[in-house]
Amino acid sequence: MHPSLRRNRPFVRLWLAQIASNVGDQFYSIALIWYLLQQVGSPSALSLFTIPEMAAGLLFTLLFGAVADRASPRALMIRSDLARFVLVGAVFALMASGVGSLGWFMAIQFGIGLFVALFAPARTVALRAFVPPELMNQANALQDTTFRAIRIGAPMAVAALAAFVPLHWLVLVNALAYAASAWFVAAAGDPPAPPARAVDGLPERMTPGRYARDIRDAYRSLRSNRPLLYTLVFGNMGFLAWQVLWTVGFPVLAANLSGGAASAAAEGGGSGWLGVIVGCYGAGNLFGSLVMTRLPVAKPFHAVVGGWLFLAAGYAVIAAGSDVPWLVCLGAAAAGVGGPVIGIPLLTAIQTMSEPQYTGKVYSLNILSFTLFCIGSSSIGALGFGDLPVPAMFGAGALFLAFMVAAAFALYGREAKRKPPAAVSP
Repeated sequence: MHPSLRRNRPFVRLWLAQIASNVGDQFYSIALIWYLLQQVGSPSALSLFTIPEMAAGLLFTLLFGAVADRASPRALMIRSDLARFVLVGAVFALMASGVGSLGWFMAIQFGIGLFVALFAPARTVALRAFVPPELMNQANALQDTTFRAIRIGAPMAVAALAAFVPLHWLVLVNALAYAASAWFVAAAGDPPAPPARAVDGLPERMTPGRYARDIRDAYRSLRSNRPLLYTLVFGNMGFLAWQVLWTVGFPVLAANLSGGAASAAAEGGGSGWLGVIVGCYGAGNLFGSLVMTRLPVAKPFHAVVGGWLFLAAGYAVIAAGSDVPWLVCLGAAAAGVGGPVIGIPLLTAIQTMSEPQYTGKVYSLNILSFTLFCIGSSSIGALGFGDLPVPAMFGAGALFLAFMVAAAFALYGREAKRKPPAAVSP
């Protein structure tokens, strides 16, 4: 950790809050999905479980981005954590009672998604206020590294504990983690708020129309800020390829390495190979995050599109050697490096390049864009993309990302040429 960040107490406390909630989230998701699989008995039905949380984000992310720019981000984060403490406590009670109806859990998951959509932009606004711009990329990289390390280590802890502890007690860990997160956020203190707008000397009264105008103003500001706009657009467009290859391409690849889908289903080898591939991808993620903690990023756009080149290269290696295990692992690791190289500068760009009064709203516009591209990617998968041979799937993904990066640089370069040269002092 950079010495200045280590001495930044508000940042350290927000970082500790993130550690607590990330650990709890891993315990919660693994234990709850395993419990529901036992109760429902249908993986297809279980696939519906993530829909309510995504729906809550789509419906409320723009509104909550506007709220985060107006209200105290500290108060919003604390309320969000406490609300999720209550909701996860309800899940604990349902599991302890042996309730198996998926509807109850889906309803609670919508509520959790609602407060996740409130917490994330508030946290982004708070970090911008607490961390100086020159250290923002290192701060985001540290948090990303922490998240990815927990995502590797926490499931192992869950696997070890699940043999001795009932699943509902593992879910309770998440409720306690949210309580701890709320405490750390409260200890961080309130960041300086952007200057409030006033009408006739009085604070402006917020109405639904006012929030709508706030969102419109943020969108107009983003459109006029072409470097930031291109960073966000091309930072998310690549998920058209990533999402379908993550959810369809990797499982099919694992099945093929096991001798085909039928053989994988019969012998269970597919899940083993999938674990190896995802593990290699996760190792690449962690390496990319560690590199980004020490790499200052002066031009987020170039870093973001460069990250997609890592994924394109990884996919190309997989396409060329889809039946050679060591090449598959190498390609997955190379693709994994790209994730943090994209995500960390993208968040840094929002926090340093947007106007201060629009930070939460621009963050929410980014999340909305990401979600829509992921939905589009899933639709591509549903239209028969998964029936293609593995080399064709990953080759198409690599080509799409390569063309996207070329188009991104062409647009960005053309915009840079349009800029009038800076005045030179005599």
